[in-house]
Amino acid sequence: MLTPDMGSLVISNLYRRKVRSAIAIVAVAVGVAAPIVLAGMTYGSINEVLDRIRNVGADIIVSRTSNPALLGVRTGVLDESLAVKLGTVEVEYDGEIVRPAESVSPVLVWVAEFDGRLQNVYGITPDEFPAFGGPMADALVAGRLMDGPDELVIDDRLAASAGLGNGDTVELMNRKFTIAGVVRAGAGARLFMRLDALQGLTGQNGKVSAFYVKCKHPGYVSVTASAIENEFPGLNAIAMGALADEMAEGMAGLDEFVGAVTALALLVAGLVILLTTYTVVLERTREIGILKALGASRAFIARVILSETLVLCVLVAAVGVGLAFLANLAIEFRYPLLTVETTPGRVFGYAALGVAVGVLAGIVPVLYAATRDPAETLRYE
Repeated sequence: MLTPDMGSLVISNLYRRKVRSAIAIVAVAVGVAAPIVLAGMTYGSINEVLDRIRNVGADIIVSRTSNPALLGVRTGVLDESLAVKLGTVEVEYDGEIVRPAESVSPVLVWVAEFDGRLQNVYGITPDEFPAFGGPMADALVAGRLMDGPDELVIDDRLAASAGLGNGDTVELMNRKFTIAGVVRAGAGARLFMRLDALQGLTGQNGKVSAFYVKCKHPGYVSVTASAIENEFPGLNAIAMGALADEMAEGMAGLDEFVGAVTALALLVAGLVILLTTYTVVLERTREIGILKALGASRAFIARVILSETLVLCVLVAAVGVGLAFLANLAIEFRYPLLTVETTPGRVFGYAALGVAVGVLAGIVPVLYAATRDPAETLRYE
C-alpha cells in the first residue's frame, strides 16, 4: 500500500530527476499515442467508405463479381441497358409473384484528381440517384442539381476544403466545369456529374460500374439479391445489410497491421521504461543500501520503486492521450477530407495497455533492487 510518506518519497524521487523523467514520459507517450492515431485514421477511413455507400439509401448494390466497382476503379464493366432488366426481375414473396424493384440507378465510378487529391467521381442520372434514402435534390445545401454536361455537384466537405461554392468554375479531367450545387457530404462520392457526360469524357459510352437498386419493401431485399445473382450469372448483388461484413472480411489485414504496429510501439515503450527504471536503481544503489541498513524490508524497497514506475506510467498514459488528441486535430486541419475516428473505449484501452506494459517492464529492475545485499550496496560508488 502506498502511504502518504511513501507517496512523498516517490514524487520527490521523480522530481529530483525531472529532466530524465520528462524525457522518458514524452518518449513513451509517443508510443502510446501512435496506435491511437493510427487506429483512428484506419477505422475512420473504413467506416467513412461504408457510411458513404449506406447513405445512398439503396437496398442492393449490383456489380461484377470480380470487380469491387464502388471502391474506385476507372472502368465501366456493365451495360447501362441492364438497368431495365433489373427493374423487371420477378420474385416470389408470401406466395405472390412481385416485381420488387422500386428504382434502379446506374452509376459510373471514375477516379480523378481534384484540388490536388484523387477523388471518386460518380456519373449518375440526377433524377434517379438516391441520397440519404430520398431524392438527391433533398440533400442540396446550395444551388441545384446538374442539368448540362459541363456542370458538377460537389459535397459540402469538399467545397469547404477547396473554398468553392455553387457557380464557381473548376477543372476536372482536363475540362472546365461549373459547380451547379453543393450537397450534404456522405452519400457515395464527393463529386457528381451527369452519367452521359462522364461516359463521353472517359470513352465508356453505354457502360456503367454498378447499379443501385431500391426495393419497394424491406422484405424483398434478400430474395431480390438472390434472384439477381441466379438470373444474371457473373453479377454480384450485395444487400446493404451484408455489405459491412463483406468489406470487413476484405480488410481483415488492416486489423493485423494495426495490431502489429501497436505491439511494436508498446514494446519500444516498455524498453524505455525498463531502461529508465534500471538506471534509477543503479543511481540509488547506496540509498537503497542505507534504507536496508536502517531496517527497510525488501517489500518496502520494491513498493517504492514499483510505485515510481506506476506513477511514471500513469503520467505517460495521460500525456500520450493528450498527444494523440493534438495529433488528430493537426491531421484533420491539414487533411480536412480525412476522417479520424477515435472512440473513448479505444483511447482508454490503449492507455491502460501502455500502463500495464510499463509496469511489467519495471518489475525486473524492482526485483533486482529488492534482492541486493545491503553490504554490497553500501560499498557501491
